[in-house]
Amino acid sequence: MPDGNALGRFKAAARARGPNSDHALQAGLAQWNRARLALQTPDHDLCAALARDEEMRRVELDFIETSRAAQSARARDAPRQAGAFVAWFEALKESGPGQGDALFPWLW
Repeated sequence: MPDGNALGRFKAAARARGPNSDHALQAGLAQWNRARLALQTPDHDLCAALARDEEMRRVELDFIETSRAAQSARARDAPRQAGAFVAWFEALKESGPGQGDALFPWLW
């Protein structure tokens, strides 16, 4: 589970919102989710653990909502017909914001 210092770094990364900060924030959220979902005995200080989880959920929600807002116009412009949508989606590999992202080879 992220400690107080890690939480501060994640919050700073969330505020910075650049490519490097997004990576750091996503890595931190992944670490937090992996730790909280792991089989374990209850935390000795449940109130502190709940407070950390609540703060991390707020950071996660802010990240998701900021990311969603940044892409909403592009999503609104997506074609509604199946064939046109597939062509539009495949073109994102060359024209979208994630060129070179590991997602594309995984999708193909």
